[in-house]
Amino acid sequence: MQRILDIALSEDFDSIELYPLNDLHLGSQLCNLAKFHQFIKMILEKENRYIVVVGDMLNNNIIGAVGSPFEDELTPRKQKKALKQELKCIKDRILVMVGGNHERRTKKHTDENPLEDVAEYLGT
Repeated sequence: MQRILDIALSEDFDSIELYPLNDLHLGSQLCNLAKFHQFIKMILEKENRYIVVVGDMLNNNIIGAVGSPFEDELTPRKQKKALKQELKCIKDRILVMVGGNHERRTKKHTDENPLEDVAEYLGT
């Protein structure tokens, strides 16, 4: 399903800078939070910088996934809670959020969409 979004941005900007944010895999042992925090800092340095979240923000291993939930540093529920906190300071810079396969696996097996929950919490 496609939706057309009409997003009003400040008329004070001559231009905007648009950055994709994807594949954080929060909860994975390989997640690089230090690099993510550098990204957030860079976004906040200029008022005309915005983000499009394009999936796999959570590692979200569940039973039946390629990876094991027992290998992740955080459970899927804790990953979702942590992501809400991590994105809170840039919530006004996120224009749109689209889930990836790591988020879709929960939707497929449980009818829950963790990234949708995060977006609702952030008001995105």
